[in-house]
Amino acid sequence: MKKVFFVLCMAAMFCSVSCSKDDDSSSSDKNTVYVAGMVENNYGVLVAKYWKNNTEYALSDGTSNVLATSIFVSGGDVYVVGTEYASDYSNSIAKYWKNGVSVNLNTSGDCGADAIYVSGSDIYVAGHDATGAVYWKNGVKNRLSGGYDANSIYVSGSDVYVAGGNGYWKNGVAVSLSSDNFHVYSIFVSGADVYLAGDGESVPQYYKNGTAVYLGTNEGEVSSIYVSGADVYAAGYEKNSKGIAVAKYWKNGKEFCLTSGDGSAYTSSIFVHDGDVYVAGKEYDKSGKVVLKYWRNGAAVNLTDVFSAYNKDVDASSIFVQ
Repeated sequence: MKKVFFVLCMAAMFCSVSCSKDDDSSSSDKNTVYVAGMVENNYGVLVAKYWKNNTEYALSDGTSNVLATSIFVSGGDVYVVGTEYASDYSNSIAKYWKNGVSVNLNTSGDCGADAIYVSGSDIYVAGHDATGAVYWKNGVKNRLSGGYDANSIYVSGSDVYVAGGNGYWKNGVAVSLSSDNFHVYSIFVSGADVYLAGDGESVPQYYKNGTAVYLGTNEGEVSSIYVSGADVYAAGYEKNSKGIAVAKYWKNGKEFCLTSGDGSAYTSSIFVHDGDVYVAGKEYDKSGKVVLKYWRNGAAVNLTDVFSAYNKDVDASSIFVQ
């Protein structure tokens, strides 16, 4: 397979020095920013939440573990998808919330929901059941043969793309990458081009139409990808010379560091709106404390107070901007 290499840093081992800075991080934000995630409460239970312009909305009551993994906004409606676990983990329910009202996609068994996409009046959810990868369209389950997970979904016209494993499905037909080691987290379709982000080959990279595009030389991954016009944006992390994960995004191969490298930081989702670049993730300080946040053009916006990483499980899993 032909591989495309980008030389990003003159000294890759010192990326904290060579990372570019965004030009417009100080102007006020006129957009509406939605972030989905979860926070462990004082009783050790994960609570699904979303934030709208930093205002927090709880989606679950804290009596059972509930994940919120993806968010989509269509018109004035907010859709969040996730998974609710029984207290004894005997079963799990794939579900989504529309404006805070939950809709279960199964009533028994072992199901999970990881991604959501809304096209017109149709609601698409990607996830899994006890036997493998599936997606639901308006509550009707469709099996995806040959896969065990479905992590991302994108709808283009009448075509449904679902990503998972080491490739994706287009209208239910599997398309695999040549690398068995690559695990796909995110898919974006622009015209006839299919972009896949993920990890498994040690360094940050994504695939465009089956061809690998390398973004760095140190250990890392790309968690999310977004295309706006002719520009390709990817979010992820790359470890520096001290082995610390530096959160960053790339625009057309040019990297922008979001953190200094003093403490590890990870991204989960990227979104571009009106030229502004938004990245959701979390950052740890040197003592191991963690805070959920997003970055707009490189400027951090905290979503939570600081939590101790040793007794709190937190994640900002998805971002959407209007």
